[in-house]
Parts: sequence; structure tokens; C-alpha cells
Amino acid sequence: MLAAGVEMRDIETVLVLAEELHFGRTAERLKVSTARVSQVVQAVERRIGAPLFERTSRRVGLTPLGKSLVAELRPVVAALDRAIGTAKDRSRTTRTAVSIGHSVTVNDVPELDALISAFESRCANRRVLRLRFDNFTYFQSMVRGELDLWITWWPGAFPPEEEGLRGGPPIALRDPVLLVGRRHPLATRTSVALDDLAVHPVLAMPSTQPALFRKWWVPRTAPNGRPIATVEGSWSVGTFQELAWHLEPGDLGWFTAARTPERMAMPPGVVAVPVRDAAPFALLPLWRPAAETPAMREFIDAISWRARADQPAVSAVPGGAG
Repeated sequence: MLAAGVEMRDIETVLVLAEELHFGRTAERLKVSTARVSQVVQAVERRIGAPLFERTSRRVGLTPLGKSLVAELRPVVAALDRAIGTAKDRSRTTRTAVSIGHSVTVNDVPELDALISAFESRCANRRVLRLRFDNFTYFQSMVRGELDLWITWWPGAFPPEEEGLRGGPPIALRDPVLLVGRRHPLATRTSVALDDLAVHPVLAMPSTQPALFRKWWVPRTAPNGRPIATVEGSWSVGTFQELAWHLEPGDLGWFTAARTPERMAMPPGVVAVPVRDAAPFALLPLWRPAAETPAMREFIDAISWRARADQPAVSAVPGGAG
């Protein structure tokens, strides 16, 4: 994050809009929705305290402040691009790091910490560069070569290949839980079953998240054959703070892995209820097979030999996502 809380992605959005002067074309170039472009620009303008663009029903133009800001930003961004390009060129001959990314829910997972330590000890010429993301921009980061592997919780077994990604062996397993507000009908249960979720709706993954998570995160059907009831929330960006806002009224639940709610800083008004008949969540790596490097393969293989050394602590993931 840069000064005034503005992200590099936000600066890129402002610069592309300054070139296109059209929200639709800007969204196409950035591969996001028009609404997302508008949200980002409005957020940057709020941070700065004044409009950068003049908008009418027919045209988009830069304000004087916007023109001066864009003129100052372009050489700075160009210099950053050159610096990153130079670093990439150097890394092709000297790179020994494996870069892994994850969200806050993977912070302080002891099995991952132990795996990294064992990998670096066993492979003396390798080191792990660990990056925490506050959103799900990992795929773009992998495409750009900035990230080798994404470490994520996954419900059950990962499909053979999804969206050009492959899933590796599990690093850790956690029982599934349902997060609900204290006023929710299931909040006082010692546990719930998937059949309960056919009656009590579960919040769907936000549309801002990758399609594969929206497709697989919530089991599709209960053992009784009825579909799991899902509801689309009124998400703005899709943050854990918004998740709490959806859950506290007591109408909806959120399907996730045990022991992750505390990492999401859920408020006291949200409780975790075990889901007794769902497949465990597995912490596993995702990567693009087309971009696999020897260092990445060594890290993935390390998960398997580490699991064999630690059995029965980590074993094959039973079941699927449903």
C-alpha cells in the first residue's frame, strides 16, 4: 500500500481511465467490471479529497487536479516497471526463492510453518518468500510471474485441474464449521449436518472472488438429496469485515474451516458451529502447471515427504466438495 492508503492497482485504474476517458473500455483493459472501475476511482478521489475526473452522461474528462496528478504519476509508474523488469531479468539467473501467497486465514498455521522450515533446511539452495494478500488477486500475480504458488483452504479434494490450476497434496486438515450470528437458529447447536443447510441458507462466495471458489466452496447438495441453500450477499468488495456484517443479524451462515474465524477477527456476535458430516478442509497449494519450475516442484514434493514423516497427522483428503 502506498501513501494515503492507495494501492498500485488503484493507480493503474486511474491511469488507464485517463487514457481511455471511458469506463467501459477501461474495464475491458483491466478485465474487471465497469462498476469496479467506478468504485476504485471514487475511493481514490475520497482519499485525495477532490475529484480527478469530470463525468457527464456523454463524456469523461480529467479535472485540472486530475491532469497534474496523472502527469506526475506516469513517470513514477514507468520507473517502477523498469525496476521490476530489471529484477526479473536478474532473477532468471540467480533465483532460488519459491514465492507463496495466501490470505489472512493461513496466518500462523503451524503445519505450514513447519513445512517451510523443513523445506529450507533440506533444500539449502532454496528459500521461501511468503506474501500475504488481502484479496484474491493471486491468479493475476501468478500469470505475471510474481507468485509461484497460492496456499489456500479448500473444501475436500481439488478437481484434477480447474481454470488452468492444479492442486497439490494437503499441508493441513481442519474440520468444517458454519459461522453464524448468535441470533441464528443453529447458533446454540453443538453441531449441525449438511441437511440443515438445505433449510438454513448459506452465504455464497462474493462475485469478486475467483469463479472456482464460487463453484466449489459450498457443497452443492445435502445427503438427503436437497440442494444446499445459498444466498448472494450485498458485497461491496468482499472482505471479512463485510462477512461479519452479513452474519450478525442471524439469517445466514458461512461455510469455512475450523480455527480460521479468529484469524478473520470475527466479532463476539459471530460463533462457529461444527458441521459433522462435511469433508474436511485441506490447506493445499495451487499453481499453474505451465509455469512450474524445479524450485516449485521441490516445494510441492516436500509436502508429500513431510506428510509421510508426520503421519497420521496429515493424510489423504477424504471426500469431495459435494
